[in-house]
Amino acid sequence: MSPATAPTPSGPATPAGAAAPPIVALRGIAKTYGAIRALRGVDLEIRRGEVHALLGENGAGKSTLVKCLAGAVIADEGEFLVDGEPVAIGGPTDALDVGVRVVYQELALFPTLSVAENVVGGELHGQRRVDWRRLRTAARAHLDMVELDVDVDTRIEQLSVGTQQMVEVARALGSGGRLIVLDEPTSALGQDEIAQLFRSIRRLADQGVSFLLVTHFLEDVIEHADRATIIRDGRRVATVDVADTTKDELVGHVVGDAGRALRAGLAGQELRLPPRPDGEVLVRAAGVRRPPSVHEMSFDVRAGEVVGIYGDLASGHAAFAEMLFGLGAPEEGELEVLGHAADGSGTRRARDRGIGFVPGDRRAALALEQPIFKNMTLATLQRRGPLLHEGGERTVAEGLIDRLRVANGTPELPAGALSGGNQQKVVLARWMIDPPRLMVLVEPTRGMDVGAKAEVVDIVRSLATDGRAAIVVSSEPEIVLDCATRVLVAKRGRIVAAFSDRTVTKDQLMREAF
Repeated sequence: MSPATAPTPSGPATPAGAAAPPIVALRGIAKTYGAIRALRGVDLEIRRGEVHALLGENGAGKSTLVKCLAGAVIADEGEFLVDGEPVAIGGPTDALDVGVRVVYQELALFPTLSVAENVVGGELHGQRRVDWRRLRTAARAHLDMVELDVDVDTRIEQLSVGTQQMVEVARALGSGGRLIVLDEPTSALGQDEIAQLFRSIRRLADQGVSFLLVTHFLEDVIEHADRATIIRDGRRVATVDVADTTKDELVGHVVGDAGRALRAGLAGQELRLPPRPDGEVLVRAAGVRRPPSVHEMSFDVRAGEVVGIYGDLASGHAAFAEMLFGLGAPEEGELEVLGHAADGSGTRRARDRGIGFVPGDRRAALALEQPIFKNMTLATLQRRGPLLHEGGERTVAEGLIDRLRVANGTPELPAGALSGGNQQKVVLARWMIDPPRLMVLVEPTRGMDVGAKAEVVDIVRSLATDGRAAIVVSSEPEIVLDCATRVLVAKRGRIVAAFSDRTVTKDQLMREAF
């Protein structure tokens, strides 16, 4: 194999005149977690030299299917075929042995090691001495496969996110990858890096390497994929030739029945958003940039508003929300929150200024081993000091437990003993004792059932009264529509649409975001 040539995918010879079997096929894959049926008899075929897209809403089952493909999760039912022959996949090693490689959105690189060490370091296992010249030569050959011109001695942390992504692809190819799964590969890339990535993907596909592209960005699918499989609610609903399909048709497959909404009152209907209030401007963003996640965001938030920012998990809206709470500052542009410049001066100062924050990972916001009453009163104690003795804290917590209907909750119960939805209520409760002027919530209903979601929506609305405001960042369009008085759509680090004083539907939001 010459240094600049991708490995030729191997497999049994196909008889003359016969159609080549898919390089990888999954048949009837099913996976259940307790009462949750994550996958329901899903079929997926990927041909040799194909760029195949896997589409679906958050929670549709894409991640579980990829984990089954990678051997990280073992399916309860179904069959795994390679070149038309059944194989047993009992773990990640089995998937690696048949040539499946996954490049996850969260890159699995060692930032302080060199490119060479990351690309071929796995091949050093068991060696007592390192031949550095051979290591660099091998790494260079791997990088040539993807036409990546970087110094192999450069530390990973010195490279752009796009270049790091290509290093991962090079490592996957160099280790014998026949099917490369790319999880949201363009989510943190600039336009030039996206173009470079897909040039390399297409060139390698022409040489016989197969790609499975897991993405929310339909423009990438329309421009670069050969076929697309769409799953919804754990089922495969369609596999289409992209050249014969429109973007609107793809959205229709992804979304399904537009009447599936959080509340029955939204089913099949347009939602009317009210006019904007004339209240004080509490947040003002102008040309805010913080790469790689936030590229240009400009909008304001007024007192009395619940502003919903809808976008997929890679849209940059969560990174923007963190800046509002002192977790980082803009590299360019102006961001003013409650009359102060957002300068990344920390969460303590943000709380003191009257900003509340619920992160996307609710468990990270809780002291799981501590009782509920301690978790509920934490924000008040941090802002105002120990105004309450423990008996008073318990009394306050009892009132909130009743008000929020925290199931099976008692003040002394450890927070870690609660379900996810009830843990989220505890996080929200801490901001209800002494409500902040601005409440920022990231994915506040992730992983909740419908009833718990409706309760959280009611809580969010209550936090935007009496001159206060709330910002809700979510990848669930139903949640944004159900609780917001104004809706923004984020895409690739930019605000691309804004809705107020008009009707809006879930489909409109999805089309703007995709």
